[in-house]
Amino acid sequence: MIIDGSNIAQRIGNALDSVRKNIQKRIDDKQNNRAYKIMKSQWKIFHMMYEDLEKTKPYYMRGINEYLTQEQAIGIVFDEYPEFGQVWTAYQEIMKAMHNKDLSGFEDIITHYTIMGNDMDSAISTFAKKLIREFKTASPRTIQMDALKV
Repeated sequence: MIIDGSNIAQRIGNALDSVRKNIQKRIDDKQNNRAYKIMKSQWKIFHMMYEDLEKTKPYYMRGINEYLTQEQAIGIVFDEYPEFGQVWTAYQEIMKAMHNKDLSGFEDIITHYTIMGNDMDSAISTFAKKLIREFKTASPRTIQMDALKV
């Protein structure tokens, strides 16, 4: 089995977006909710690796009409919606394992993942089933680390 990094990135990215959109739908006062405005207008920052987020220099964020760092913006969202922070953390860990071609780290993440009752669960359970099946039936040489990159 070759674990296709682009397939994994796409599935978990879609799951992250789905959870974000579901949270946005639950918000009643969309016009006055800072977290909603950040999730709506600055959605791309949630797909960035934490290391790449701007942490020191605030810039004007359209949609929310404030000067914030990207780190502050995601912090506002995660403070109000910690379940989204948990999904984002899982996304970050998987992307980091893929970037580092860390198959054992990737396996640890998906086999020790805590079910949260959202779309990230199905994405991760799919990869967990495939990995477990492969490890039971194949030699380690059949799993190619080069496929674990984005």
